[in-house]
Amino acid sequence: MSSTYSPSLRIELIGAGEQSGTWNTTTNGNLGTLIEQSIAGVISISMVDTNYTLTAYNGVSDQSRQAVIVVSGANSAVRDVIAPLVTKTYLIKNNTSGGFAINVRAATGANVSIPNGVTSIVYCDGTNFNLGIAQTSIAAGTGISISVAGATTTVNNTGVLSYNSRTGNVTPVSGDVTGALGYVPLGALSGAITTSGNVASLGSFSSAQLATALTDETGSGSNVFAISPTLVSPALGTPASGILTNCTGTAAGLTAGNATNATNATNATNATNAVNATNATNATTASNLNGTWTQMPAGTVTNFFQASAPTGWTQNTSYSNHMMRIVSGAGGGSGGTMSPILNNVVPAHTHIFTGSALAAHTHTDSGHTHAINTNAGATGYWAGSGAYQGYAGAQSPVAGNTSSGTANLSSVSAGTPAGTIDAGSSQTNWTPQYIDNILCSKN
Repeated sequence: MSSTYSPSLRIELIGAGEQSGTWNTTTNGNLGTLIEQSIAGVISISMVDTNYTLTAYNGVSDQSRQAVIVVSGANSAVRDVIAPLVTKTYLIKNNTSGGFAINVRAATGANVSIPNGVTSIVYCDGTNFNLGIAQTSIAAGTGISISVAGATTTVNNTGVLSYNSRTGNVTPVSGDVTGALGYVPLGALSGAITTSGNVASLGSFSSAQLATALTDETGSGSNVFAISPTLVSPALGTPASGILTNCTGTAAGLTAGNATNATNATNATNATNAVNATNATNATTASNLNGTWTQMPAGTVTNFFQASAPTGWTQNTSYSNHMMRIVSGAGGGSGGTMSPILNNVVPAHTHIFTGSALAAHTHTDSGHTHAINTNAGATGYWAGSGAYQGYAGAQSPVAGNTSSGTANLSSVSAGTPAGTIDAGSSQTNWTPQYIDNILCSKN
C-alpha cells in the first residue's frame, strides 16, 4: 500500500509493509523536521508589493507548515498572504514598510487583517481565517497584564486595578505612557493631558468648571458659541468689522467717523463738527447719497461735473480734451487723435482736378452712292401738279450712281475744364460747445 499524507500538515503516512529498512528516515523527517516546524518553526517571507502565496508541499519542508511567519517587504497598498484552506494556527507579524495592513486568507472564505507593525495569532478552521485572540471578558480568579510602551496596567485575581504598581486615583507622571492606549478609564487625573488627536468623548463640564481649568480667559459667565449667543454687557474693544443693521438705541457718546460730536449720531442730523460736512443742514441727504455710492462696486467708472473727485472716488487722468460719444455696443473704449479744443481750425488744403482735357477732333463722311432706276414699260408719271404725264412710247430701265466723296462736317479745338482752387487762404474755425467733466473710479 502506497504512502498517503495528512490533510493539514502534509505528514507522510507510510503504508502497511512499505519502506522496509528505510521507514526510519521518513519517520525521523516527519518528527524531527516537519512536525517540529509546525510547532516551533519561524520563517521570514518578503513581499514585493503583490499578494504572496505560501508554498505547500507533501512530506518536505515548506512555508505554510511553519508556526511563525514574519512578513517583510515594501507595499504601497493592502496586500494578501494566501495559505492553504486547511485547519492550521499561525503567529504572523506584519513587518512590512509602507504603513499598510496585510490580509491573511485562503483561496476562499473570510480573511483576517493585521495592521502594520502588529503581531497576531490567526487560525483557519478549514473554511475561513479567524483572529486567534478575541477575548472580551476575564474569568473570575484570573488576572491580566497589559504593557504599552513603558506603562503596565494590571487587574489581579481579586479585581483590583493597578497602574504601574499604583492603585486608587492614579496621577500619571512622566514616562508612564509614551504610546497610544486607546480609551482607558483611569479615574480622576491631575495635570495637563495631551492627546495626538481629537477626544471622542468627555465627561460633563459646566462653564464654571471649565473656567477654573483655564488660565488666560477673560470675562465671566457662560461659555459662548458662534451661532445666536446672548452677550451680557460685553466690552468689545475695537472690532475690526461689523454690521449694526438691526441695532437699536441712541449713540450720543459715539464718535461717528468724520462727523465728530454729532448731536444725533443715528441719522447724523445737524452735525456740529463734521470734518467734510461743516455745519451740514441736511446730513440725512448726505447720508443717503453716501449710501448710494456704497452700493456701487469698487472699480465703477463715471464722470462728475465738479472740480475734483468726491470722497471715496479717485480721478482718472488718462484722458484729457476728449469729447463724449454714446455707442450702442460695448463701452469703455476711446479713439481719435485730434483734440476738439486745441485743434479747432480747418487746416489749409488744395483741390486738384484729375483726368484728361477735351482734345481737338474732326467729324468726316467716307462717301456713299445713290442708285437711279426706272421701271420698263412705264407709260407716264405723275407731275407735281397732280396731273399725269404720259410718255410717247415704252421706256427702258435706266440705272446710275452718284460719285463718292468726303464730307468735312466739323472741327473742334481742345478745351480746358473749368474750376477753382482753394489753397487754404480762408480758414474755418470750429469751436464746439463743451463742459469740463472729470472721470473717476470708485475706491
